[in-house]
Order: sequence, then structure tokens, then C-alpha cells
Amino acid sequence: MIRRLSGPLPAATLLLALATAAPAAVAAPFADPSYGYTLTYPDGWRMEKAEGYTLIFRPPAGEAEEVTSVSIQNRKAPEPPAKAEKADKGKKDAKPAPTPSGTAAQEMATRYVTEIRGAAQSVVIQREAPFRWENEDSVILGRQAVVDFMLDGVPLRQWAVFLPNPAAPVMHVWIMTAPQDTFDRTLPDARKILDTLKAATPAKKPEQNKGKPAK
Repeated sequence: MIRRLSGPLPAATLLLALATAAPAAVAAPFADPSYGYTLTYPDGWRMEKAEGYTLIFRPPAGEAEEVTSVSIQNRKAPEPPAKAEKADKGKKDAKPAPTPSGTAAQEMATRYVTEIRGAAQSVVIQREAPFRWENEDSVILGRQAVVDFMLDGVPLRQWAVFLPNPAAPVMHVWIMTAPQDTFDRTLPDARKILDTLKAATPAKKPEQNKGKPAK
């Protein structure tokens, strides 16, 4: 089962409220199936697990400012309007199904931009466009946005990529944050994390009551 969060993307999480945690001593591939993806990250980078099943990657100490990071969150994908209507009509146990990938990713990107506008100053959308997420033998349509903004007097840039998981109603939200004047310097290593991010088969729940007669 893929672990995910529900609800809108909180501005504090999308910006800089990334909890400090003990870094991993040695860089290694990340392959926990409950997260719904696998990846590798550059040698020397530190991986942290934060609250809410969030991964945070930071460059080697001394090579970048403290605010520089790459984070990945699992968010619940937007529910299709038709499903929401049926649920309102008494189908309380109806399970939400994933929306078409492009539509879900677009909605998440719109939420992200709205959160940024409400939490930061001098917001400039540099780019918003589709993102082709290449997996083993398929291409999933996601969405990306590059945004410049000021936060606590610091000019920052974020590259946010929204990747629908093909096996569950989950959106993997990949975000790189760095000062505007050093963003391009850190980009190649951050891009390695994104380029190795692949959807994984979700962990299956153990079978229960196997062999027992049905009631």
C-alpha cells in the first residue's frame, strides 16, 4: 500500500518548513515500496525522512545554502467530479479513483501556484508546462512549474513537478528549492534525483482470513 497524505498542499511544506532530521551517513538507492517509487541520489547528498512520509535531500554541507533542498511528498490525487457527486448521493463507502493523469497533475499544479501566491512575495511564474515522466515501458503525463519568489527577504526559486502514480490515486510531488543565484549550480545534481525517480509496484497488504468460511 502506498503511503500518502490527504488534503491540500500546505504552503509551509511547499516552501521552507522542512524539518531537520538526522541525515543518512552514506548515499544509497531508495526503494521502499510503500512510497510507490524508487530513486537514487548523488553521492554525498544527505537523505532525511520527515513527517508525513516526506523525503528531503540536501547537498553536501558547505556546498550550498541551508535552504537548498529537494523534497518528495505523496499527496492524494484530486478526485473526479463525477465520483464526488455519487458519494454525495449516499455512496459513503465509494473509493476515489485516479483522475486522468494530465488533469490531476494540472489541478495539483494550480493548487501549488495558489499556495505560493498566498505565502510568499514577488511571485513570478517562470514556466508552467506538461512533464513527461518516463518509466520502464510507459510515459506518464505530469505537470511542472518553475516559480521565483521572495520569502523572509531571500529570493528563491522552486521547480515543482507533479507525477501521478499509475497504480494508485497518489501524486508524487517533487520540489527543488534553492536561492535564485545558485539554483543553476545545484540543478544538475537535483536533476539526477528526478531522472532516476520511477514508479514502483505498491506493497500488497497481507491476505486476511484466508481459508476461513465466508459469513
